[in-house]
Amino acid sequence: MASLPQASPAADPPSFRERTLARLVDHVRTLIPVGAVTFVTVDERRGTIERSAGWAPGAQAGGAFDGLVEAVLERGRPLFLPRVDAWEAAPQLFASAPGPLGAASVIACPLRTGIGHALGVLVVASLDTDRPLRRSDLSAVEVVADLAAMAIERASLLEEEGRRAREELRLKRAAEA
Repeated sequence: MASLPQASPAADPPSFRERTLARLVDHVRTLIPVGAVTFVTVDERRGTIERSAGWAPGAQAGGAFDGLVEAVLERGRPLFLPRVDAWEAAPQLFASAPGPLGAASVIACPLRTGIGHALGVLVVASLDTDRPLRRSDLSAVEVVADLAAMAIERASLLEEEGRRAREELRLKRAAEA
């Protein structure tokens, strides 16, 4: 998946959450030599999974990690795969998204609130077989996942507070009228 496009002047500007996650994608790329990074978030109200921010050079990894995301959300803990094709669930993954992921190494970490509520998953992959991810990279990815979860919570609270303030202003204006 390529970096998310910039909003055009006519479109809504990116939300605080989107901007924050895009910055975290850049930080992951600075910390760890990776070939793809994506933040996948869960909207439990709508029951949907969506890619919120990400980067990959050839835009090839778009929906390829959906099976990984579901597995990490179910197990509730990080998943380190030195080679994706060696994973027992790889056949199902490749059935839905064939591509150059077989030899990739992947770390997928759940994004959880302080009370354990699932917000999504951070997926980091190295598509370069000469520079695979190592188990030592797992702790850095976990730290970024924790920071991302806090950032998503904070962004949600800020957006909610903004809606509340706008509603309060509308009610005030209605009462004055």
